[in-house]
Amino acid sequence: MNAAVQVRPVTHADFDAWLRLRTAHWPDGAADHGPEIAAFFAGMASEPQAVFLAECSGRAIAVMERLLVSPATSPDHHPRTLLMASKASSGE
Repeated sequence: MNAAVQVRPVTHADFDAWLRLRTAHWPDGAADHGPEIAAFFAGMASEPQAVFLAECSGRAIAVMERLLVSPATSPDHHPRTLLMASKASSGE
């Protein structure tokens, strides 16, 4: 039987899991991830607007970051919501 996946908003206690998952997905920006996550929790980041953590059996398996894309940068000049997800590799 497969364990259920639970999705919830991140908390300060999820800092390390978010950092690990984000770095695994975007290794080129690794030096920026910690300060960006800290700014999010301090309420100083303009993006992402929301972050969710997916867990299975108490283990963080994915992080989802919600970004609002402005009409100026959207292909059809309409506002968009972008959901970027990073997931743990099967070897973690």
